[in-house]
Amino acid sequence: MLGFDFDLQASHYENMLGPSHKHYMKRKADLLLRCIREKGLNTKTILDVGCGTGELERNLANQLEVVGVDLTVSMLRVAKDRYRDCEFMRASCNKLPFRDSVFTMVLVVNVLHHLKLNDRQALFSEVSKTLARGGHVVVFEHNPKNPFTRIVVRACQIDRGAVLLNTKEVTSLANASKIDKVDIEYLTFFPAVLSFLDSLERRMQRLPLGGEFMFLGRKEL
Repeated sequence: MLGFDFDLQASHYENMLGPSHKHYMKRKADLLLRCIREKGLNTKTILDVGCGTGELERNLANQLEVVGVDLTVSMLRVAKDRYRDCEFMRASCNKLPFRDSVFTMVLVVNVLHHLKLNDRQALFSEVSKTLARGGHVVVFEHNPKNPFTRIVVRACQIDRGAVLLNTKEVTSLANASKIDKVDIEYLTFFPAVLSFLDSLERRMQRLPLGGEFMFLGRKEL
């Protein structure tokens, strides 16, 4: 991990991100659910790598069953205390404690930019190993093509030392682990205070200037 001490700051993590954090996580969950519905993706077994305090799991509750893993003990403690119906485990993204090909979907949400460069490929290798053939990986990341995103990341203490990835870099990491690109969509075009404009995002999903992007990949058969 780069820069920020997640273990030390777990109890203050969401306060540091501010109230807009919950809004943006809900937007990701909504996009994920729409993608699953429209593309008919298999959601029998889902893993969330780098689940943090479990905010994504909260947004997916009663719709999907997700196993969340994170290396940070304090973050997991917060997640377990808040969402007792969800399953959370401690694990390194470089060594996931699961059988090969056990998950039909793996989520990696705003994790990669916190990792050292060599750890990024290690994560994808582990994801590919635990993912069933034909299963899907969904990656959300900040979009470095958006100038406002770069400003926000530089000013954010949690993103201290972070190195952003573009869609080509994520695609390259996936391809090296036998995961093919299926689709890329863009989101977070508007700040939370302009949430009444969120309905416009669907029309802008192919415009590569959103504050974040979603990469959808499929493991080779």
